[in-house]
Amino acid sequence: MTTADNGTTDGVPLDRQRSAHSDQPAGPWDKPTLRAHARRLRAAAITQDESGTLLSQAVTRRIAASDQFAAATTVLTYVAFGSEVDLRSLHDAYDGPAGAAGRKRFAVPLTHAPDSRLTFHLLAGADLRTSRSGFREPLAAAPQVPLHEVDLVLVPGLAFAVDGTRLGYGKGFYDRFLAELRTAFPAVPTVGVTIDALVFDALPQDPHDVAVTHLATESGLRPVGG
Repeated sequence: MTTADNGTTDGVPLDRQRSAHSDQPAGPWDKPTLRAHARRLRAAAITQDESGTLLSQAVTRRIAASDQFAAATTVLTYVAFGSEVDLRSLHDAYDGPAGAAGRKRFAVPLTHAPDSRLTFHLLAGADLRTSRSGFREPLAAAPQVPLHEVDLVLVPGLAFAVDGTRLGYGKGFYDRFLAELRTAFPAVPTVGVTIDALVFDALPQDPHDVAVTHLATESGLRPVGG
């Protein structure tokens, strides 16, 4: 982590940062309680951070500077929901035609509620709609990206553990997608995108949960357990 002379780290004031695990909940909590706890922590961080702009920009810079991002051509990303880390600046800076130097093909998820399934569609030129759940999504007519073309996945969540366990919103969309990806293409890096305050020592796991391989926060992008 690089600290500037003006008392900031990557533009985030030091008094607004939290070390990882600083708000680790004590005792065995169930997932609904943990979700409420994570929402409170995230809201507190956002309140101190001008709608989360500085934190989002700091996380985005860490992703952009990573080896995983540099090596990728097709990146599955997301459109921020609520107070999630907003990656729009990453999309704006790097979205471009395949093969262009430094450009990435970004694709964002479309939810299919009947079977809790995700498909990913190109972000460039896509018209976005608001789903019944409140997510901003591409239309089904937008070009779909097949799994075999994917080089990197940026995964949203309410919280993560140091071992990569993800706490989502309880709908199972990413659980199913990550399981499918892990089975078919286990070498593709999956990066949980969050802030340090929402990285816990441990989170409860269900049999269907699939951990991410890396975590990206304002402190950096690193393998889980690192």
